[in-house]
Amino acid sequence: MLSDPLVALALTAAIAHLGGFVRGVTGFGAALAITPLLTLYTPPQVVVPSIVLATAFTNLPFMYRSFRAVDLKAVIFLACGAVAGLPVGLALLTLLDPEPLKRVIGLCVIASVIALQLSRRFAIRPGRWRAASFGLVSGIVNGVSGLGGPPGVLYAVVTGMRPEVARATLMFYFGVVSALTGVMMAASGLLTTEALVGALTVAPGLLIGGYLGEIAFKRMHATHFRHATMGLLILSGLLAVVA
Repeated sequence: MLSDPLVALALTAAIAHLGGFVRGVTGFGAALAITPLLTLYTPPQVVVPSIVLATAFTNLPFMYRSFRAVDLKAVIFLACGAVAGLPVGLALLTLLDPEPLKRVIGLCVIASVIALQLSRRFAIRPGRWRAASFGLVSGIVNGVSGLGGPPGVLYAVVTGMRPEVARATLMFYFGVVSALTGVMMAASGLLTTEALVGALTVAPGLLIGGYLGEIAFKRMHATHFRHATMGLLILSGLLAVVA
């Protein structure tokens, strides 16, 4: 834990900008980049609700800008699966101790990056039950760690969604899941004052970093950015596991 609150605030703001930048470049990954780093000096039971709330609200402008390309059917069935999985993940969040949970989150980040890289070799047909199954896993992971994005990304990749459709669909899905998770966390008593303050602290960085990431994505080669982003996520996960 950091003893100096000003240092903690500055570090949190920097990490939030990094997470926003990652999301701006890749269309996802803000929580993946932020959560394991913040858990190095803040309890996961505070970090996870903070990130869920912040990502729910900062997703809104990106959702609005990508509305025309959304696959609403995929969003609906992914979200239905997530609703079933969220209570399981939230129960685990309240039961697990902070230190083991921090390492679980780090391992989830590393496993997610590896899965995203390997997913390009596989293909399945889109379908309601398939989408709901991916959503179920996403809900469980999102409840326990706030990192429910990768299963949704995997579904978009392995079903062969066009890039613009995948980006828009995932933006909407992440927004819906974050909102649902926030509501369930409130009902479970996980949205403490400390978590609300944390959400307000990281939200500006997520927005600013997101817009900077979009600008950078348009000016430079996407492949280079993707490799750099995946490398940062791996490093972030390793820090959470070994620190």
